[in-house]
Amino acid sequence: MSSNDSERPASPGPFSSLDKMQRRHAALVKEVSNDDQARNQADRITEFVRRCLATGAVLDDKGDRAAAQGLINFWTGRLASAARQPRPPERGPGSDFESAPNPLNPVPALDDTLLTEFDPATIQAASKDADDWIATLSDTDRTNVRRILLRLVRLSEVGRSFEPAPTTRAEIQEIYGMTPAEADALIAGLAKTGVVRVARGPSPRLDQVALRADSFLNDWQALRSWLDVRLDFREAVLSWDRSGRPRTALRKGDALDEARDYHDRNALERAFIEESRRREWEQDRKNRRLLYIATPMLLFAAFGWVFATLKYVDARNQAGEAIRNSKAASDSYVTAMKSLVVAKQSGIALLEKQNLAEIVSLSRTLAVVGVGSREEREIAIRRLESTADHSPEKSEFKSFLSKHKEMILRIKDR
Repeated sequence: MSSNDSERPASPGPFSSLDKMQRRHAALVKEVSNDDQARNQADRITEFVRRCLATGAVLDDKGDRAAAQGLINFWTGRLASAARQPRPPERGPGSDFESAPNPLNPVPALDDTLLTEFDPATIQAASKDADDWIATLSDTDRTNVRRILLRLVRLSEVGRSFEPAPTTRAEIQEIYGMTPAEADALIAGLAKTGVVRVARGPSPRLDQVALRADSFLNDWQALRSWLDVRLDFREAVLSWDRSGRPRTALRKGDALDEARDYHDRNALERAFIEESRRREWEQDRKNRRLLYIATPMLLFAAFGWVFATLKYVDARNQAGEAIRNSKAASDSYVTAMKSLVVAKQSGIALLEKQNLAEIVSLSRTLAVVGVGSREEREIAIRRLESTADHSPEKSEFKSFLSKHKEMILRIKDR
């Protein structure tokens, strides 16, 4: 490596677009308005020119390359003019002025002043960057990006060939489904990836937006797939026309909206869309008529359903009330029966005590006093025996008989 090569500064990076190159050129013109300023800013001008030269690798449009070369020629001319100007005298020791050893101002030399050849790899890199960027968008934004790119191409009136069709920012902002701010954001994103270039116009709305290179029509797969869908629509319309224009071949819904977005429709395609819209309108009118007829029936059915539901709920409520009343009656019956049993048991016990008291009194009277005829004593004995036969084993009467058995036998033997 030579010493000159080792001292040469590294080549600056290119501008990403002609627009950025032009913006930097405009700012530099304001800073360097004459040869004296150019002489003082020679290093900055040289760096700018080198960046312009390197930008040729990303410019494939003939117009863009011509504009870039024009800027290069302008600034190399300014450098040459500045180099021819003598340096001003400098103050030296021991004298009023001392002339410079070199009357010409040293200006950095440029090895080449021709724009660098376009690098095809730039297109591939831009396509990949665009794919990566689109993948980060929402479904709605991806749809709008497709609409923008289809607006930047045109399908020939007949045939299957596409060609670039630059348009204004205003026309893109008017594409259905986007606000101007949304359109501007997507345009900026496409320009940043390098698949679209934007040339400034008299006003922002008149900026020119175009595909950066014709080669994107074939080499960018995403765009190619959208163009194929556009071609399929052209083929569908031709088939519809050849087969007698059947109504069953017309489109509707989203497919029809997609076709209406195409700005490059020919006369046959416009007729197809018009017929599709008419058929869709007729179908909507038929549906509305059916709705008018069906609405009263639906309302009647709805009222019937509501009425039946209310009756069902009422019946359920009544059935629940009846069940609750029946349970209350059953509980009352059980309580009454329990009370009756208790009363019966109490009555029996009372009757037994009365009988016992009466018989005890009678037995004592017969045993102690010894009064009464034999017939009366036999009647008393039979009453005692009958009561004993019908009394429970553990009753008071049974207990009485066991205690006074001997007394009863004496009464019986008299």
